[in-house]
Amino acid sequence: MASIMIVDDSNYTRRTHRRILESDGHVVHEAASGLSAIEGFFAHKPDLVLLDLTMEDMSGLEVLRQLRALQPDARVVVISADVQRSTSQIVSDSGAMGFLGKPVTAEGLIETVRAALGGSTSRQAASDRPAPRDVAPDRSPPRDAATSISRPRVTTWGRVSMPSRFVP
Repeated sequence: MASIMIVDDSNYTRRTHRRILESDGHVVHEAASGLSAIEGFFAHKPDLVLLDLTMEDMSGLEVLRQLRALQPDARVVVISADVQRSTSQIVSDSGAMGFLGKPVTAEGLIETVRAALGGSTSRQAASDRPAPRDVAPDRSPPRDAATSISRPRVTTWGRVSMPSRFVP
């Protein structure tokens, strides 16, 4: 299948995502920091990069910007626990193909990877991109007014599904 690089400073996250992706037939490379991600990108030439936003040496956004500056058609999906709409928009504007909120399910990860690999590498301008729309039923617990817990949902820009935890 495809060559995928997982960039996350958490060994547990890398190991978990590796198992999921290898069980789906992908070849997986790992990077524990932003700098090693940039080096590994050129060494392994992955078809897709799964990138965490929060790392010690360099932010995921900076890694994303550098990868896109060096190779404009680089396929990158950001995976982060920061699931605010503003973060998702910044990630999209920075050139990511998709955004996936943590914690990640095996099905959600595989679906997102397949969509990113099957999608076009050419990006639409933000103004040309269709508005996000629901693409999967919400299977989360109902909203609890007492604690203001919001339901997660999956939204999409183009062909890549992205979960969003905050319902407007």
